[in-house]
Amino acid sequence: MKVRILLLFAIGTFAWYGSAAQISIKSGSNTENPIKITDLSIKVKVVGNIATTSFEMTVTNTSKRTLEGELSLPLNGDQDICRYALDVNGKLREGVPVEKIKARQTFEAIVRRGVDPGLVQKTKGNIFKTKIYPITPNGKRTVAIGITETLTAKNGKLLYSLPLEGIDTVGHFTVDVAVVKGSTSQTPSTDGGFSTISFDNQENTYNLSFKRDSYRPEKAISFAVPQFNTSKEQLYTTEFEGKTFFYLYAQAPLLAQQTKPTPSTIAVYWDNSSSADRRAIDKELQLLEVYLNRLKGAKQVVVYTFNHEVAVPKTFTVADNAAPLIAYLKSVKNDGATRLDNISFSSKASEILLFTDGINTISTDEVKLPSVPVYTFISAAGCNTSMLRYIANKTNGEAINLQNQQVEAAVIPMLGNNERFVGVTYDKTKMQDVYPTTSQSINGSICLSGILLSDKATLTVNYGNKQGVTQSQAFSISKDAPQDASVVRVWAKMKIAELDTRYEQNKEEIAELGQKFGIVTRNTSFLVLESINDYVQYGIEPPAELRAEYNQIMANRPKPSSDGSENIVTQNAQYVKMLSDWYNAKPAVKPIKKKHRTGKRGGRVRFSPPVIRSDEEVTEGEEMNSQDTLNAAPLDENVGQEIVATPVEAVREIAQEEEPAFQAVEQVAARKSEEPIEVVVAGYSNTSKKEKPQSIALQPWMPDAPYLRVLRETVTDKLDSTYFALKANNADRPAFFIEVSDFFFKKEMKATGIRVLLSLLEMDAENPELLKIAAHRLVQEGDYADAILIYQEVKKLRPEEPQSYRDLAVAYELSGQYQNALDLYCYIMGKSWGRFDIIKEVILNEMNALIAAHRKKLDISNVEPSYIMPMSENVRIVMDWSTNDNDIDLWVDDPSKERCMYSHKRTEAGGKISADFTGGYGPEEFIIKKAIPGEYKVFTNYFSDGRQSLTGPVTIYLTLYTNYGTPKQVRKSIAVQLKDHKESISIGSITFTPGK
Repeated sequence: MKVRILLLFAIGTFAWYGSAAQISIKSGSNTENPIKITDLSIKVKVVGNIATTSFEMTVTNTSKRTLEGELSLPLNGDQDICRYALDVNGKLREGVPVEKIKARQTFEAIVRRGVDPGLVQKTKGNIFKTKIYPITPNGKRTVAIGITETLTAKNGKLLYSLPLEGIDTVGHFTVDVAVVKGSTSQTPSTDGGFSTISFDNQENTYNLSFKRDSYRPEKAISFAVPQFNTSKEQLYTTEFEGKTFFYLYAQAPLLAQQTKPTPSTIAVYWDNSSSADRRAIDKELQLLEVYLNRLKGAKQVVVYTFNHEVAVPKTFTVADNAAPLIAYLKSVKNDGATRLDNISFSSKASEILLFTDGINTISTDEVKLPSVPVYTFISAAGCNTSMLRYIANKTNGEAINLQNQQVEAAVIPMLGNNERFVGVTYDKTKMQDVYPTTSQSINGSICLSGILLSDKATLTVNYGNKQGVTQSQAFSISKDAPQDASVVRVWAKMKIAELDTRYEQNKEEIAELGQKFGIVTRNTSFLVLESINDYVQYGIEPPAELRAEYNQIMANRPKPSSDGSENIVTQNAQYVKMLSDWYNAKPAVKPIKKKHRTGKRGGRVRFSPPVIRSDEEVTEGEEMNSQDTLNAAPLDENVGQEIVATPVEAVREIAQEEEPAFQAVEQVAARKSEEPIEVVVAGYSNTSKKEKPQSIALQPWMPDAPYLRVLRETVTDKLDSTYFALKANNADRPAFFIEVSDFFFKKEMKATGIRVLLSLLEMDAENPELLKIAAHRLVQEGDYADAILIYQEVKKLRPEEPQSYRDLAVAYELSGQYQNALDLYCYIMGKSWGRFDIIKEVILNEMNALIAAHRKKLDISNVEPSYIMPMSENVRIVMDWSTNDNDIDLWVDDPSKERCMYSHKRTEAGGKISADFTGGYGPEEFIIKKAIPGEYKVFTNYFSDGRQSLTGPVTIYLTLYTNYGTPKQVRKSIAVQLKDHKESISIGSITFTPGK
């Protein structure tokens, strides 16, 4: 039994210190945490103003279960991962940089074999994640993480702090610090947990060592390094691939400060999405109040709050008291997801203050920038610092870093037209690739890195304001400077930071730099594999210890002659023949009544559940909007249809110790609602508008979680405030947002439902499972635009899975973007998909229905002719689910009580079920060309769960069609959460009775 434990590294700021790293461990349950840190070794090296902190941590599992740990590291904009290692066979193995998608695909493929490698990757903003598995009962695992950061100066000293106050007692605790002397001759001073010890003065470094047994830190470990002493500059170089890389850290000249005129109108854009809770809002509000009160005279301040939508603005007149405005912002509740691309910045404002973490949750990083200065604010770890700096630089504004300075210092650049760094000049025959190149404000010092092409050259740093360059500073860059190997990586980091401001345009170069210099970027990860054969199989160059053996194997390994792509049409012929043979076969006229069939897999008997019948009345079906006629075989039109979704009869609780890190919500037996809901269903028809439309009676799934009981008992005008009160205790539970949004949708409070649902996405950035759940629910509500954006994100994250393209194709088709849908279906048919290739059996059916319905509007020149065939079915039932590595089955009982399932794929009446997905997502499809009258009962069986980590309940999606692929097609979909495997439930039915 595997249980997921979250080991959270909260890397953030402490007091006024520039950066820090706090380590804490949080269990996925409310029971005592079985994971203990038995050894923690921390090494710190400071070169100039660059600090590198390495953590080597051994954790012990004190429970009797095998556990999985996940490390989550939100970093600030000046921090990044420089090392990752995991113990393999008792020895630390270094991670190697690999393209992000390939690293994740390799990791998951090896995990499915029962062997777990190690992976660390970066998600949106500056959040890094890795996993530790397995941590066996009473076993130990060791992981090493390295973090580089830029230290902040105050009163002539560089400040370093490592908050450790939240850690439990550690068996063996060690800290070693080395400060490279450079040009300073003053010994660093200690503080906090170091207050009773001091640095030793060695030849080239100042050193400190701190060792304790059974130690529980009560204070931050902190020290201060003299910024400059004998010289006002520090220069370091290193040789790499025949080139000399340099890093210059120097004191800037005194820069002039000019008071700016008070702007007449200020626009404040305030991000109140769910992730705003992670910003330092109190500090942001303090800065805003100080700034507005410092500006002389009266000014109009227009406040726009936004998440995925921009609210109606509220206007304040501020003279010397901004308290009413601050009080208003304090009252704003945080919910929903961020969409910066939805903002149309005010054209009437003199300047704009943008308070956000800069992370576009469900869209791209494209932002429509205004022509006036924009001030952005970096107040929390995990912010998209590069985006915030880009917005400020492109508009001649300022990116204000609130993490590493006090409000009084942070407000200064906002109050005037001050001198700032505007660029560098140098002889390009003697020097190249010097970074940064963009204009930016500085806090008393300047950091530059580049490549020296000669023994010595001059670098000129320019300072100025909006009127141009006002003063310059010259530095001599020489190969004779002190050597330090970290310089080359600092250069690569500074170049990546600049390229990352326009990520989409520069992502290939960023990936190349990340892999070459060992930097985790948006598209570069660190990967640890167990054996040399794994590195060889996936073509990943291993760490130094295995490289010679790897090179020898690869040199003698025969190269594949072909990837097989040229045989795709031939390979797909099996799916074409399978569908054609079934469609053209003649079913028995009088099906034989059979008992429920059972099946076996892996030696286990699958037991059939009892038949659960719906007691709802049959209602007339709904005919659909006018569309193209079909080139398909005619069906019997003397058949009426009813689509009924029955409620889940029972949902078992997951064991407390097996809950995921986002603790699954407590849930008890579901119950029926008071009345069925009448739903108008989208579709198409060529029937007269005078005909009575069909209606579908839907008995919704009604979970009975405690928070839902509270909401059901709340009067309408108090629902929103009640939701926020409940959210405070459920913000780490995905099921809460899923179920509560569904509650609001059923109350016909669509805007609120969407806002709540999108909050789900801000729990865990780039989590495909959560993205899929949200997108599917948005499709159900007809919000195709947002669903398409989310499915596009899933496609980027998991391009190796055909389901990523199919989900997007379905959303395109429902939104009327038929050509986009067809192009994606063609893409799926044109590739081999390994374990998911069987999806083509379903895709062929969907592609042909799309072509038949909209042929006049489609360019089908790229469709392989052999794939096109007339297909239409009286009944089509499709089921897919939100999670990978799960075996969930679709079962359908026809009116003769013959069960169609994975072990009995054809029924006497002509029903067919598609190939069995045993490892994730689906879809599985039941179709019957000519349905016999009666009830088609739909079941789902949760056979097994092979996930390595549980991020919440599995959500299954059931889509029911009548007259599929004809002008009278009716479609309805529902979603149900499953709590535990081995669960078989009745989920819906379609009833055919003689009609008009």
